[in-house]
Amino acid sequence: MKKEFVFGYISGAICSKGSIIYNKKKSVYMISFETGDKDLFNIFTEFWKSAFDGDYRTYEKNSGSLIRLIFRVYNERVARRFYYKYGFRTDSHNWKIPTVIKSKEDLRGFLSGFFDSGCYIRWRIRERGGKREKVRNIRIVSPNKGGLIAIKNALSGFGISPMIYSSGKNFCLDIEGKMKLELFEKRIKFLLGKNKIRLQEALSYNK
Repeated sequence: MKKEFVFGYISGAICSKGSIIYNKKKSVYMISFETGDKDLFNIFTEFWKSAFDGDYRTYEKNSGSLIRLIFRVYNERVARRFYYKYGFRTDSHNWKIPTVIKSKEDLRGFLSGFFDSGCYIRWRIRERGGKREKVRNIRIVSPNKGGLIAIKNALSGFGISPMIYSSGKNFCLDIEGKMKLELFEKRIKFLLGKNKIRLQEALSYNK
């Protein structure tokens, strides 16, 4: 797999489910990624090992019946590189596509990692204007409208045109329709097994 895609995937996963902290005043430096999905955690960890030198730590946190897997790097030099050189911002209201993501392969990897880490894949029958229609969509929910607009613009470069709308305190980005989902599968693709399966189930939905 191309190194640009790998770096992009790591970046997308961090923007979706991770964080970068660089606070020189308090001497706090950390890159973190957290998920309850073991397969996603393994993909992220293997990609990190192939792209970066240096130590990292992994933890397992139990919360009732839920298990959270945590990946962390405590390194000032690496955190500084991500925050300043790469332009990472990961706050839930202010995350953005890092400035270092420039090539099409970087961006394809970013979108793959971002959607693998945080999307919902749904299919159902919808009533509209007295008619029943099949609906298939890939959805991202976030309070950060600006970030979703950036994702929408990035997807348009691959011929995929999502829509964004408000939902309470959040915003939703929907890739809707069989043709758009097929384009996502062909031009972006999921790496996470469960997302691949759900996408195929959505595409074959024929109730």
